[in-house]
Amino acid sequence: MPKDYLGTAKAFAYLGNVYRRLGNYEKAKELCEQSLEIYKQHNLQNSIKFAWTLAHLGQAYKELGNYDKAQSFLEESLRIYREKSPDNYLREAWVLGHLGSVYRELGEFQKAKSFLERSHNIYKKHFSENHMRTAWVLFLLGEVYKDLKDYDTAESYFKKSLSMYEQNYGRNHIENTKVLARLGEVYLLKGQVDQGEAFLNRALSISSKTHHPWSYYSLEVLADLYIKRSSQALEKGQDQEAEIKKKKAIE
Repeated sequence: MPKDYLGTAKAFAYLGNVYRRLGNYEKAKELCEQSLEIYKQHNLQNSIKFAWTLAHLGQAYKELGNYDKAQSFLEESLRIYREKSPDNYLREAWVLGHLGSVYRELGEFQKAKSFLERSHNIYKKHFSENHMRTAWVLFLLGEVYKDLKDYDTAESYFKKSLSMYEQNYGRNHIENTKVLARLGEVYLLKGQVDQGEAFLNRALSISSKTHHPWSYYSLEVLADLYIKRSSQALEKGQDQEAEIKKKKAIE
């Protein structure tokens, strides 16, 4: 169907979303941009599908570290949704969640918290307690509380989120990786090193099998952990143990 430009545009955007979930963010960006270009050629810049694709492009830019562009695309998506579909609160909650995550990356933690709480409240009204959208927002809220150094609250949100992910996906799904890694980091920040190491190793075990980019994060935090353990061993006069931990950190 070569003249079905709407179908083509939609397929590009869905495919881009799949590449983003697989960790190929450049490919995701490229496909979403192709989708948007088709909509623009047919003067559909204010359509719901255009808004949906904008949000996915914003997510790709966020993963690539371009937070200003991510913010711009997500805010434009939110504007269109509110204008064209004001009663569809679930669409708004979805974009609010992603915007909150971007504001966190920009260091605007209170603004991020406000956006994520609004998103969470909408999902709680419309979905069951164990719905994946709720799990996703709880994870994002946990990230904000971690950055605000409220580690107990962060731990609580991450645990709730992980429980929901595991109920829906099983224990070894790639989607669990980021929650396990963040939970491991929180335990390290709380001084509970053994628990932190266990969660980080679980995260690494899952992500390394699929070569997902989240494996780099687990490796970085584990390196920090072994550097700390090397220093602690040196303080106790355990030179050989310190050297072993140092080599592990370098590895």
